[in-house]
Amino acid sequence: MVPTLVSEREKIVCESGDKHPLGLKATVYLPRAPGGLGMRSVEEEYKMTRIKSTIKLYSNDDSTMSLVRAFEENAANQGHQSLVKEARTFAEELGITFDLSFPHPNYRDNTDGADIPGVKIKRHIKKVALERRKTEVMEKRWQGRLLAA
Repeated sequence: MVPTLVSEREKIVCESGDKHPLGLKATVYLPRAPGGLGMRSVEEEYKMTRIKSTIKLYSNDDSTMSLVRAFEENAANQGHQSLVKEARTFAEELGITFDLSFPHPNYRDNTDGADIPGVKIKRHIKKVALERRKTEVMEKRWQGRLLAA
């Protein structure tokens, strides 16, 4: 099974005269099932962690968390680096809008307008990132054929 996939991959690359399949970063970070190497992106994990931390910050009603929330909001208002600002920009890159109101923050998907529950945000972010990578690979003529095979 695996040798036939490898030979098919090499055949497609030779026919189209393009670069090696690993020349595209998206194939490295795709899961193994659709034809990638299954590695995880450090940048993506960082962004996910920032988004999840902001969600936890605005969902938790602990008194210590309220101090941290006030500190982060103050930093954002003064123009300093803030967890909240970073999380908003990272979420916008993924097509998610935050409404960070304290006891019940809301998260909305910009593509279909549906609300996303806070406990399912991580799954949704991973799904969006995977779809982005797949579309990036499918746009490349020779790599898209590898995924379709």
